[in-house]
Order: sequence, then structure tokens, then C-alpha cells
Amino acid sequence: MSGSVEIDLASQARMIDALRISLRATQVLQTHLSYVVLTGGIAYKVKKAVDLGFLDFRSLASRRRDCDRELRIDRAFAPDLYLDVVAVTGSVDTPHIGGAGPVLDYAVRMREFPQEAVAAHALARGAIGPAWVDALAANIADAHLRAAVDTTRAEEERFLSTIEGGMKRFDELAPAKTTQGSTTMHGTISGEDAFKLYDTFGFPIDLTELMARERGYSVDISGFESALQGQRTQSQEDRRSKKIGIAQDVLGDGDWAHGEEGTAFVGYDSLDVSTDVIASRDLPDGRVAVMLRETPFYVESGGQISDRGEIQGEGWRVDVDEVRKVDGRIAALGKASGKVTAGRARAVVPRDRRRDTERNHTATHLLHAALRQVLGVHVHQQGSLVAPDRLRFDFTHHGPLTPQQVSEVETLVNRGILDGVPLTFEQKPKAEAISMGAMSLFGEKYGDVVRVVSVPGISLELCGGTHVRNTSEIGVFKIVSETGIAAGVRRIEALTGRAALELFRAHERQLQEIEHIVRAPGGQAVKRVQALVDERRVLDKRLGEVLRSGGGGAIKELVEQAEVINGVKIVAANVIAPDLQSLQTMGDALREQMKPGVGVLGASLDNGKNTMVTVVSDGLPERGVRADNIMRELATAAGGKGGGKPHMAQAGIPDAGLMASVVAGATEIIRKHLAAAG
Repeated sequence: MSGSVEIDLASQARMIDALRISLRATQVLQTHLSYVVLTGGIAYKVKKAVDLGFLDFRSLASRRRDCDRELRIDRAFAPDLYLDVVAVTGSVDTPHIGGAGPVLDYAVRMREFPQEAVAAHALARGAIGPAWVDALAANIADAHLRAAVDTTRAEEERFLSTIEGGMKRFDELAPAKTTQGSTTMHGTISGEDAFKLYDTFGFPIDLTELMARERGYSVDISGFESALQGQRTQSQEDRRSKKIGIAQDVLGDGDWAHGEEGTAFVGYDSLDVSTDVIASRDLPDGRVAVMLRETPFYVESGGQISDRGEIQGEGWRVDVDEVRKVDGRIAALGKASGKVTAGRARAVVPRDRRRDTERNHTATHLLHAALRQVLGVHVHQQGSLVAPDRLRFDFTHHGPLTPQQVSEVETLVNRGILDGVPLTFEQKPKAEAISMGAMSLFGEKYGDVVRVVSVPGISLELCGGTHVRNTSEIGVFKIVSETGIAAGVRRIEALTGRAALELFRAHERQLQEIEHIVRAPGGQAVKRVQALVDERRVLDKRLGEVLRSGGGGAIKELVEQAEVINGVKIVAANVIAPDLQSLQTMGDALREQMKPGVGVLGASLDNGKNTMVTVVSDGLPERGVRADNIMRELATAAGGKGGGKPHMAQAGIPDAGLMASVVAGATEIIRKHLAAAG
């Protein structure tokens, strides 16, 4: 595309006017601060990341220049803010603190022209005209553009929701007072409170200062900085503690028997190793930690859990159930039989367990690649679990996947498996690997030389884990769940190989059982179940009609036997009802037939639950005789809990026998309510 983007300026003006009206309706901030809220959805997270030392703005300028060259859009028709949005959400990552992800320049919120923020808001809200979409689609892949728009919208909505709660807290700290032009200060917002607004609700400190100044308050900036520094220090300490290779509560302080020789991991190629014990330490409860010169045991890293297995020496054995790193050396921990001594030993990792783990690890790489292909390049790994029995993958994305997207991802992974692609493993300088396009795990620490795992044509990642040699070894891949675990973070759990095969077999057994229960021929279960559901729907409708007409005379008989107190009929009875809906229908029929009247029905339903329903006919609630009040008293007497509306209420009762006795004595409670109503 060349030249400028043609936009209907009159339509744009109408759009901006409509948006401004919408902004006033939010009542989140004063109208003249609305643009702060609009762009704050990502900006406040960026500012927080910078404050905590996770993010550097210096790269933004170069990314903006690259974006300008790529888009070639006339700046007169494409506001700077929109270029920022595309540059940082449409070309690299989605927002997440601590990553080099999308950056909406913090200064955007302080631009001279708030209409640019309104334009960004229009983009996120989908309010822009077809000319924008068509023109931009010519320069950016459609899925890429869609991801940028969806991400911006999701972030903004989350921010609006969060900041609304923050405004309530701000109102408590700085109640609105008219200054009438006076510069007199009403008070000071403490540094601790300002920090809580920032940390909990995402209020940048200058936003808090601005709003406070308008209400005649000051902010303790030095106190805020102290609180911020305290969080920085705590974050650094937390990260430092996670780097400790071995928990002190497991090994404690003390010396290792034998020597200080290093250990070498040989588990990429060997699962059964004859080697030497170079160090050991006795632990509580008959456990021991053993270091081997060469070890096949993988120590947990990059989401892959540690291996298990056994070590055998002369007169002793250790069942390994945990692997740790101690000062850079690998230690295998487990229950010991006999006294571990220096000398030759044999270490074995169960082949099936390791192979299952390898299937899941390689499948995780294929899954990552498939998600980026289906959803967009904004998808990045946020955590994972690679175990023998399953895999779990957390990734950045703004919302739930559709069933079609899940199916597409699953198909792509299985296609990579069926293609039988050989993997390659190389040691490369980190800078060279990154320049090749290798993906790295956020938060993971890498050395100057890294291991690059490649599935040619599909995936390229930095990874120290164990993998299959050929994708065909994975066998099959099946997604079992897709859920959200945090704002902008989704989680997929999946099975491969033997675990997936067992899942398919379990589903097949369930289907066969269903076919047997509903008496359906092979392959006809769905059709038979649908017929049964339709039949049940017809029967339910007929049952409802019968119950509403008096339950085949049962309701009419109850009304005829009702006790009358001050002209009001009272019915209290234990009845037979298959489900709650049927019991409620009987209650409706009773209420219609005993005007004026009060009724209490109790039933033990087919699902095993015991339920009471209280109904009051029209006119009585206005006199103070209410079903919800009567039900609460009855439920308390029966050991349950209940409530509802003035005309109908219900309660669940744990004990069927106690419920029956309370229903039988309900007349006295109803009499008391009638007397109180006068």
C-alpha cells in the first residue's frame, strides 16, 4: 500500500463524539481524565514494570521507527498512539510485567492531544470504520491485526474494572471537596496508601498526584518511593531465594562424605549407567543423598520434573524419588537400603517413565508453535509442567479458545507427529541462537552457551530438557482442557502416547456402556440419547400441565382439607415429587387454588435431596405474611437453610425425618405470622 489511508473524517468526528458520551457514562474519572483511563490499560502495567526494574523504555524508539517503516501509513491519518499500539502489541508480545512485551509508552497518557487516545479506544472497541481495517490489513496479517485489537481491548477492560475499585479507595482517602479556587490543602495521602493504589489498583503515582491536587490534597512522594523500594528489595530477595539449588530444610548444613569432584549429566543418551559414588550424605528417616560422577537423573528445570529410578552399589540400594542441584552438582535423593559407600555403582532411570516424559516435552514445543500459528505471534510461554503422565502449558492470550481453535491446534500438533520429523540438538552461543529466532522461556536463566532444540520447519527453542529423537515417537496428542488462570494467561493440559491411548480407551468403554444402558445399536448412541431426551421433554411438559391443573386431584384434595384461620387457608403436607421443578409446580398450583392461603410442601426428591417449599397467595405479602420469612423459621427448625421471595421460598433440609416433623407442625408457625399481621 502507498499513500495515505482514506478515512471519512465526518464519520470519525461522529465516532469520537459518541465515544466521549460513552466515557462520561463510565463515571470512573472526571471527563478531562478519561483519556488517562483509556490508555492506562497497558500503560500502567508498563510503568509498574519499569519501576520494578523489569523493563527498559529505550528500545521503544527503535521499535517505533521500525513500525513506521513497515506500515508506511500517512501520519496525518494514523495517530501516533495507534502506531504505538501496533508497534508493541501487533509485532512482539502481549502485556505482562517482567517481559520485553508490548510497550505503550507511559508518556502516551500525557500527550497534548487526548483525541489520539480516543482513536486508540475506538480501535480497541471495534468502532473504527471499514476503511481503517481494510487499509491496515494490507500491511499487517489479518490474524496479527486481530490479535493486536483483541489484546488492547482486553487490557483496557481489565484496567477499567480494576481502576473502578481503586477510585472507591481514592474517594475514601481524598473525599471530594470544592476548592473554589483556593490553594489550601485539605490533607496528605500517605506514601503507603499511594503505594497501595499503585500496587493493587494500578494507579501510577503521577495520576494519584494529579487527582489529589484537584481535590486539594498532597501526596507523600518520599513515603511512596520508600514503599516502592521495599517491594523492589523483596522481589530481588524472592528471586534470589528461588536460585538456591537445594532447600536447607531437606539437606541442612553439613559436609558431604567422600570428595568434591563434579558430576556430569549423561541422561540425554544413557538411562543405565555404571559409574562411581563421589559424595553422599545421610538424611533423616533413612533417606540419603548421593552424588555420582556420571548421572542419568535429570534435575527439574524448564518445567520438566526430575527423574526417578534406583542406584545400586555393593550391599546397598537407593530408591531415587527426588533429584536436586547442590552447588552446581547433581544429587539423587531417596530411601536407602544398607549403608551407601564410595566405589562403583549402577544408576538406572526407568525407560518407560523417561520416554513418556520425553514425548510430553517435545509435544509441548509443538503445542507452543501451533498456538502461535493459530492465535498469533503474541502467544508466549508463561510456564509449563512436563511429567510422564501429562503436560501443562501456560501462555499469553486475551481470552478462551473457541472449540474450533482448540481443534486446529490439536490437528497441527498431530500433523507434526505424523510427519515424523527428526529433531536436532546443538550447543550454540546464546546470541547466535537468539539471532536464529530461537524461543526462550520467560524467567529462565541461560548461560553464554545454550542448547538449541529444533523440530525443523516447526519449532526452534532454547531448552535443556530431554526429548524424543523423532516426532513420530510421540504417537498421538490430545488436549483435555483449556482454562484461564490469570488475566491474559491461559492454560492447556494435554496427554500424549500411552496416556492419550488410555484416555481414548476409557472414552470407548464409556460409550459402550451408554449404548448398553440406552439399548442402542453400535454407533447409534447419540441418536438414541437424543430420542430419549426429546421423550423426556414431552413427558415433563405433560407432568407440568397435570400438576398445574391440581396434580390429578391431589392438590385439590389438600386445599379441601386445609385448616382455615381468620379466613386464610393453611396447607402443610409432605408430598411425592421427583425433582425440584415438579415440587415448585405443585407449589404454584397450590397457591392458585387456595386464595387466600399459605402452603408448606416437603418432599424427598429422586436425587436424594430433601426440600421444602412455602407459598403465599396474592394479597398476603402486603399484609406482612411473607413466604421467605416463614421459610427461614421453618428451615432453622429443621436444621437447614432457606430463602426466596414474598410469594414463594424454598429450603434444603439435611434430615428427611426432621423435615417431615417440621412440615407437620408448620401450621402453628403460620398461625403466629397471621396473628402478627393482624
